[in-house]
Amino acid sequence: MVTRLKISKISSNFAEKITREIMQTSALLNQIYQLPLHERMLIVERTIHSMRMEAAPEHSAALMADEYRNNAELTVFTQLDAEDFL
Repeated sequence: MVTRLKISKISSNFAEKITREIMQTSALLNQIYQLPLHERMLIVERTIHSMRMEAAPEHSAALMADEYRNNAELTVFTQLDAEDFL
């Protein structure tokens, strides 16, 4: 059975973790702010690029799924898959 003490400890640990992460993010941002503008722009460009690459497979799959559903020309050759070639 979970007691109030355990819940309090869990909440406290969670709050400490979040505070640590916020402090790390804040320290990182402070270091970035000290860089010259062109280096900060490079960080932004690379970050955006990595986010786009991360999201690209899901986005591309969704776009192609719609295309395959609505464009019969893309699936015309799938009818041959069931036929024997020999």
